Amino acid sequence: MQLFITDNFKILKDNFIEVWEKRAVNQLRKVLRAKQGYNFFLQNKTWDKIIRYSLQVEKITDKVIWNIVFMEEKNIDIDNQKWVIVWILNKFDKMELIVQKLTEIWISKIYFVPLERSQFKGIKENKKQRFYKIALEAAEQSWSWDYPDIQVFKNISEIKGTKAILNFDGEYYKNADLLNVDFLVIWPEWWITEKDMKQIEAKKTIKLWEKVLRAETAAIVWWFILI
Repeated sequence: MQLFITDNFKILKDNFIEVWEKRAVNQLRKVLRAKQGYNFFLQNKTWDKIIRYSLQVEKITDKVIWNIVFMEEKNIDIDNQKWVIVWILNKFDKMELIVQKLTEIWISKIYFVPLERSQFKGIKENKKQRFYKIALEAAEQSWSWDYPDIQVFKNISEIKGTKAILNFDGEYYKNADLLNVDFLVIWPEWWITEKDMKQIEAKKTIKLWEKVLRAETAAIVWWFILI
């Protein structure tokens, strides 16, 4: 069944919800062709928990009236959130792929930063909004409880916390130790400069295997292994 993530709704009396999220209404009416009695889910997040409603369509106009069948709550566990730093790559479609796949495997924060050799030194707001749209759709399709916070920094030193570099070259992931590491830094396949290395200030290097993966592949494969 379909899951929608939105804050554009209000709870009415008699156990009903009214939703005016245009994206959800259009998909229900034009794509799913939902009729009275159609069942699906709605999800939103408060400051400390995520609430998922199981709903049944009562009426569809320019809004949707849903009958609440049951609801499920999940506390937001800050301690178990997974954070990753990814270099700004030279093709936006590769970064879109990273955002989509890391969302599907429940990464909580994705931070993009430029390298000395990066063609792009920043990401414009319209591209960032595109990333959020991709993350939202990926979260709905994969039934994730949340989608990641996506930020763009000018320098990795702006991101406070202990970092570990994901590298390759010979040691296997089974030897990895992520204790006391806040961020995993995805190393680009084309290496980095000495200037880049100095700004990272990583406490350890985690090696995956001898085969060199593309940066977008490494980001996906590594986190899939960890979870």
